[in-house]
Amino acid sequence: MPGNQIARRTVLRGAALAPLSAVRGSAANIAVTVGLIGTGNRGPYVAGLMAKHTAAKVVALCDIVPEKMARAEKTIGIEHPRKYGDLHQLLASDVDAVIIATPVYLHADHFEAAVKAGKHIYIEKPAAVDV
Repeated sequence: MPGNQIARRTVLRGAALAPLSAVRGSAANIAVTVGLIGTGNRGPYVAGLMAKHTAAKVVALCDIVPEKMARAEKTIGIEHPRKYGDLHQLLASDVDAVIIATPVYLHADHFEAAVKAGKHIYIEKPAAVDV
């Protein structure tokens, strides 16, 4: 390369590698925050596995029975989660994703509300009782 001229290949190689390093550096600092809707039996089990085996952080619990939320907090092993008695309050919060582990007859309504709130969703099967 004569003088100050940079080869086209050098520029393209640098441009291709820069985004990868930027993503690698920033992704390590960002954890997906998760809210659990339904703290009976399956919900805390799934949330516990997620907390243990992924970078996701379970930060909120939602149930109409406060005692179940207290038990789930211990089962999952999280400290000071935000607790909600109303599904819509949780969905209005800043969590990135929700686990829907409510009774099956509530799945469709809870799923629709989570979609409208723009949340990522893990829902237990079946997604609904009927079409």
